[in-house]
Formats: sequence, C-alpha cells, structure tokens
Amino acid sequence: MKPIFSSLFLIAYSFCIGQNKKFEGAILMDPDFKGKIGLYNKPGGTCIKLLQHNFKGEDFICMEIRGQNDSMFYVSVDLPQAGHIVNGWVKMSRHIGVYNRNDPQGLALYTSPSMKSSIRTRLKKSTFDFLKVIGCDGKWLKIEKKVNGIIQTGWIPLEKQCANPYTTCC
Repeated sequence: MKPIFSSLFLIAYSFCIGQNKKFEGAILMDPDFKGKIGLYNKPGGTCIKLLQHNFKGEDFICMEIRGQNDSMFYVSVDLPQAGHIVNGWVKMSRHIGVYNRNDPQGLALYTSPSMKSSIRTRLKKSTFDFLKVIGCDGKWLKIEKKVNGIIQTGWIPLEKQCANPYTTCC
C-alpha cells in the first residue's frame, strides 16, 4: 500500500508544480502596491507568509516561476537586497506581473508562446507599463492589459519582459 501511495503522491506533485515542464519566467509584485499578498503551502492550502515590499530599504519582492495551475504560480520569492525568502504558491492577481520593455513599434501580443504564431494585437507605442501575468510557458509569459476599457491578452517573449523593479531594462 505504501508504494502505491508514494507513486500517486509523486504523480500528483509533478502535475501540480509542472516538473515535467520547464518554467523560466521572472515576475514581481507591483512596486507601487503597498499591501500584502499571501503565499500558500499548496493551492487552496494554508497561508504561510504575507509578502510585502520593504519600502524603507527599497527592497522589492521578486519571484521566479517554478510551476503553475489555473489560478496560482508556484514561485521562489526573493528580495534582491535581502536574498531568498521562501518558496510557495501565490495567487495570480493584478499585483503580480512584469514591466514591458519599451518598443517604438508597440508591444506585440502573440496568440501562443512562439515567434511562429500570429500576432493577436499590438499595444500602441508602449511605455514602461506594469502587465498582469496570467501564464508561463518556458521563457514566454501570458499577460493581460486593459486598454481603453478592453482587456487585451497575449504572449510576450523574454526579450520584451522586464522583471526588475529598479530599471526599465532598456
């Protein structure tokens, strides 16, 4: 019975955090957000830590995506100055995202995580905007941005992402 339980646990664990899929997305908590975000031990589980920026020390929450499900990311959480804090699950929200790199042609949002896919839309000459992240596939992030009251979604490649709270990554 114990080997069966162990096998089922490993299968479920692999499915939950996406060990069979490589996630390389870097995201951050919006540097303008003054509130706290819960970090959970598992999806639907217990809050193990409340994440909050250290504004006095100018140390902002940064994360690396290690896995995902339909509403949460499994992340490694760091404060760039203080170092690694903890790993856990964070809910996707408007306060979790990336900045876009400035592009004079506007930011292209692709229909799938591939340069071979078609461009769904192009956000007009983008400035340094904070974009909500709603998915990750390898080095690609799926983002959501409200433009003129309409929510635009699409995939952006690593070269167009900026998860640095201190620079514009230009």
